[in-house]
Parts: sequence; structure tokens; C-alpha cells
Amino acid sequence: MKNLLILTILVFSMQLLVGAQTKSTAFNQGSWELNFTGSLGSIESKTESSSIYFSGSHSESQTYFQLGIIPAYYIIEGLSFEPEINILAIENTEPSFLFLGNLAYTFKIESSHFFPFVRAGYGITNAFQFPVNGTLIQRISSSLDIGVLNLGAGLKTLLTESVLLRTEINYRKFSYSEDSGYVNYSYDLSSIALVFGFSVLL
Repeated sequence: MKNLLILTILVFSMQLLVGAQTKSTAFNQGSWELNFTGSLGSIESKTESSSIYFSGSHSESQTYFQLGIIPAYYIIEGLSFEPEINILAIENTEPSFLFLGNLAYTFKIESSHFFPFVRAGYGITNAFQFPVNGTLIQRISSSLDIGVLNLGAGLKTLLTESVLLRTEINYRKFSYSEDSGYVNYSYDLSSIALVFGFSVLL
């Protein structure tokens, strides 16, 4: 948690040093914004076992990919509706999907190149993701029956007239329950992560 806080402060400080002139229609009623988040990497695991009869080890490496698409429509100045679609996959596994409905507010500051925002929403998925950007995915359902609470706060920084760097501290809580016929199971998982992406003003 301490490292996440330090990284967040450093990223926000760097964003304050970057500037450009934004579109005059940005974040106004009726305007659109298209946001993207993503990550690509690998997960490595190693298991060792030993007893008086045997010993052994097993290692595995898998590539993962995550893409988030978040179109935003501004209902009134600053307030937007943001449906979110996330596609998450790990090598040799079926992909997982997450769908969210968010309301967000972007603080439009005149003559400024950075814009704080907050957002909140709820949705469904078929996998636990930890952290948010898809570094590890545990698909536990073949249906979209896992509830997801989504909360976020961050900063959009202008890179050009129409492109912004998007940095967000994101909290998600996943809730899932099932009845095996003999036992009722209930799962809750919470994650917090620093998420990077880009926004395009349309």
C-alpha cells in the first residue's frame, strides 16, 4: 500500500508538468470521450514439493492481456455516463469479460491542463481479477453472475488538444455465491490498483 501511494504521488506530480490546450467543448453537455486502459505481461509460477519418498518442482509461465474500453457521454457539463467493457485473457484459458455501468464527474478547470475525476458504478463479470488491470484472472463461473462494485478517482492530463493521459486509483469489490446442493458458498474479493490509460476527446 505504501509503494502504491508513493507511485501515485510521483505519477500525479509528473502529470502536472505536462500541458496542452484542450478543446473548448471538452466535458460539455452532449460531448463524447473515448477511454482506453490496457496491460500486457506474463505470470510465472513455481511449485516445489518434497517428502521422504519424493521431491519435485513445477514451473509455468503464461502471457496475459487486458483491454478496457470506456466510452463516455456527458449528460451535463462534467457529469458523464460511462459503460465499461473489459476483456481479459491468460494464455491457454478461456477469456473473461467484465461489464460496468459508471457515472463519472470530471472537474473542468478553465485554463488548466489537468482535470481530476471521480467515478462509481456496478456491473457483472465471470472472473475475479486482481489487481484491476488484469495481472491475474481467476475465472470461476461460465455465466456473468459475479457482481462488481467499482469506485475510482484520478487525473486526466492533456497531451495534445484531443488526447489525455488517464491515471486512476481504482477499487473493486467482487461478490459471488453458489449453492452446491449441500453447501452454500459465498466469495468476496476486494482489490485496489493504479490504472493507466488514454482518453480521446471526440
